[in-house]
Order: sequence, then C-alpha cells, then structure tokens
Amino acid sequence: MPRRPCACRRLRSHAGVFVQAIRPPTVPAGSSRLRLTVMASHTVTELAGAVAALGDAAREVGVTFDPAPDAAEPVARAA
Repeated sequence: MPRRPCACRRLRSHAGVFVQAIRPPTVPAGSSRLRLTVMASHTVTELAGAVAALGDAAREVGVTFDPAPDAAEPVARAA
C-alpha cells in the first residue's frame, strides 16, 4: 500500500495537482496518506479538475472509494 501514494504524486506533473505522500513513520506502519491543501484562491473549476485527477490516479493504482457506513465522506479501499 505505501507505494500507492507515491504513484499518486505523479499528479504533480500530469495534472498540475500538488499532492504530498505521507508515509511511515509519520503515519502508522502499513498505512499511508495523501496531503492536499485547498486555498480560497482555488476556483471551482480547479477543484473539480483536482477531484477528477485524484479519482483517475486512484483507480489507476487500484484504490476504490466506498461510502462509509456512518460518514458523509467516502472511504478509500485498496482493491
């Protein structure tokens, strides 16, 4: 799983989305995270493009998104 965030970092060059991979020891061993920062200066179009690019990259590396049972936000699951 830790290699998936590194693969998603390629978004920087392919889609112009700045994504930082967060890996152990910053997060628990066997897990990883992506860090993105949204700013007030981002337009709706830019945010929609970033969401689409992240979804494409996630599918490319085998990560799917399922609705969380008791949450308003989707939960990423490794395929």
